[in-house]
Amino acid sequence: MNFIYLSDYKKHPDAKINPTLLWEYNLSDFDFQQMRNVVVQRVIERDWPNDWWAALNLYGEKRNEGDHRSDPVS
Repeated sequence: MNFIYLSDYKKHPDAKINPTLLWEYNLSDFDFQQMRNVVVQRVIERDWPNDWWAALNLYGEKRNEGDHRSDPVS
């Protein structure tokens, strides 16, 4: 995937993670912050642009291991 293509993720603020990526989880009480590693792994495996945009909107572009803020990094 061309990462330049993904740089416009802010133009897609309504992008949502495709629920089929997390088919085995109950998404009604799914903690996207706690399960960040699983979500990012699935997004990388499937490589669908909408999921990339959603993940970037949810988690931001860069994050330090000690950074546990729930808001996306600008």
